[in-house]
Amino acid sequence: RVGFRKLSDQFRARLLSSRKMSVTLVVLILAAVGVWLARTRSFRNSDTSQRQTTDTSATIPGIKSEPAPVSPQLSPSPAMITATQTPAVSSSPDPSGPSFQISELTTAKDSDPASETSIELRIGVQARSGVLVDPTEVKIQVFFYDIQENKELVLTNADVDYQWLSPHNWKDSTTEFLSVKYRRPEHSRDSADGAAPRRSIGNYFGYITRLYYDDQLQDVRADPNALLDNFPAPKIAPVEETGWDAFARGEYKRAAELFSKAADQGDSAAQEKLASLYETGTGVPLDHKKAVALYETAATQRSASALINLARMYYEGKGVARNQSKAAELLDKAAAQDSTDAMVLLGWLFTRGEGVQEDYSVAAAFYKKALEKGNRRAAVSLAILHEFGEGVEQSYEKAAQLYREPADLGDPEAQTNLANLYADGKGVAQDLSSAIELLERAAASNYPPALVNLGWFYDQGRGVKKDYQKAAELYRRAADHNYAPGQAYLASLYTKGKGVPLDYQKAKDLFQLALTHNDPNACNDFAWFLATCPDASHRNGKEAVKYATKACEGAKWKNANFIGTLAAAYAEAGDFSKAVDYATRSLKMTSLERNQRREMKQCLALFRRHRACRDGDFSEVSLATDQISGPGSLAAARFRINVDTATADELNENAWRLATSPKSSERDGKLAVTYAQKACEISKWGDAHFIATLATAFAEAGQFDSALRYARNALAIERKVSGTGPANFRQRSQMEVFIELFKSKKAYRDETR
Repeated sequence: RVGFRKLSDQFRARLLSSRKMSVTLVVLILAAVGVWLARTRSFRNSDTSQRQTTDTSATIPGIKSEPAPVSPQLSPSPAMITATQTPAVSSSPDPSGPSFQISELTTAKDSDPASETSIELRIGVQARSGVLVDPTEVKIQVFFYDIQENKELVLTNADVDYQWLSPHNWKDSTTEFLSVKYRRPEHSRDSADGAAPRRSIGNYFGYITRLYYDDQLQDVRADPNALLDNFPAPKIAPVEETGWDAFARGEYKRAAELFSKAADQGDSAAQEKLASLYETGTGVPLDHKKAVALYETAATQRSASALINLARMYYEGKGVARNQSKAAELLDKAAAQDSTDAMVLLGWLFTRGEGVQEDYSVAAAFYKKALEKGNRRAAVSLAILHEFGEGVEQSYEKAAQLYREPADLGDPEAQTNLANLYADGKGVAQDLSSAIELLERAAASNYPPALVNLGWFYDQGRGVKKDYQKAAELYRRAADHNYAPGQAYLASLYTKGKGVPLDYQKAKDLFQLALTHNDPNACNDFAWFLATCPDASHRNGKEAVKYATKACEGAKWKNANFIGTLAAAYAEAGDFSKAVDYATRSLKMTSLERNQRREMKQCLALFRRHRACRDGDFSEVSLATDQISGPGSLAAARFRINVDTATADELNENAWRLATSPKSSERDGKLAVTYAQKACEISKWGDAHFIATLATAFAEAGQFDSALRYARNALAIERKVSGTGPANFRQRSQMEVFIELFKSKKAYRDETR
């Protein structure tokens, strides 16, 4: 299941590129669209530029109309400052007319009590119908002007930021909306980070907005219009090299030189980008301490993204001593500056209790606040809480609803989690085709959890034809991204020679790679390998106990499968007393899945005979085989037992085989019903597993009404015992699969045998 990803992964995936505006001209490049925002202290020093990305997820709070200002006498035009983009494959603009136009442009005042002046410019950018466009070739240039006491116009030094209010790909709609905000803090207030407020160079006067496509002018607007008389827009976007241009060309050393020059002039975006180069050793020597220093410098300029990146350095212990509390403190400062990404990450820390006291309700509050401001990542995080009922009301329906929009917009985590709900029939009608389609879309983005989940479908043959080679390919792609489950699942195939050659050493190497992530599942998988590998040269009981114990501790001793692995580890180490104790403890837990329960019972029989178990080979474990007269084929006779002397577990196990074996010669529905009913009577009809077995037995016997009744009873008992949380969702899901099959008059086949 996809849960909360590592903080470092979240930072790298979407926050490292989060930026705020600086006091000089800013050239902004989104993943799909470039946006230029210009400002400087005066025209005389407006000859520096920068390209940056920024948080595109926040929406605009309530606004009210503001009258247009009166036009005074204008100063001479400033020097034109531009930048280039990396060439992209696209169609050229249609010669018969512009491909884009500014279809809507409104100015409104935002009632921000912390600001002397706060203005939003909302721009509607419309693509001409029927014209194929490349979003990477769209450039929007915005100049805000202030007027001084001497009536001279200057480019503003106020805080300027922007956000897209729609996907800005011009696929689903011909018009996309951009919000650009001008904000001047009150002179009397100190900034949130303690820095002195910036001195105003004048009062807000107006703006010019220019729209380019493929470097050709498409449209230009101004308020007041007199600005266009003195500052006409060039027909072709001029070019001046910046660090962003050099970086886009792959000239990292040159990019570092240009970023360094801009950073020395106080450009916060350049400081952050240069910090990232030092952090990764790109174009400059690797130097985490210098990266931290640059992030700190940028953070003093009210850069929320710099605070976020600095928090990541403290969280990961790069260039500074690892300090999760400091990371949380920095994220809190960024959240106070209305950074929705900081809110999401701070919420994530509260779910893990890292640097803060674990509190899912506080996490939910941060996610809700970020979601209200339009952050789609917050929708995914909040959906996870609803799915598992942590800090909010448990609701699969609400989870599915929250996953839907980000999934439709291409978020691979939302697609993967929604696919899981479709696969399990949680909050939506069960639909394996939709689940697989969503996983394929997410896997196309090389999202590791999607690769593993889709691989599992091919591994198990669920909804698709079983294909171990396809499963191995998908697991390998996830493993290549250093994803622990991908490494562990691929290792498991190597231990069985399915889809890949049988290779225990390769499996061991992959298991050890997975261990580097400190994942309890990886510890459990490796412990099982060390305890049960058929090749004695790879077994090590002492090490198996060590890793199995670590897995159990990581799961707070609540995972029955991990405890069963610990039992196998003690058996390999020669301590059969503890092996029996832990195997018995595992079997008493309701969270153990049916197949795991069957194998653990077989292992327990071996432990009682002072024998260790081997992975995938339980043929030596014999159940009672006293012959009785009655129906059934000769091949099914090996599953017959003495009803009067057999235990409930033995009766249930043999009933399951008689009802669900893939081999028709081994099935006997009538005998399965006899055994299953007896098992249920012995357990006083309180074991959901036994009742589910009885349901499959009636289905094999062709009595589907009875099969449906008992399957529903089993599901009701399972829900009552385990609740609606994630612990036993697979067992509940299997029972729901039974119900759907029995409705269609189909019996169940256990293809895992």
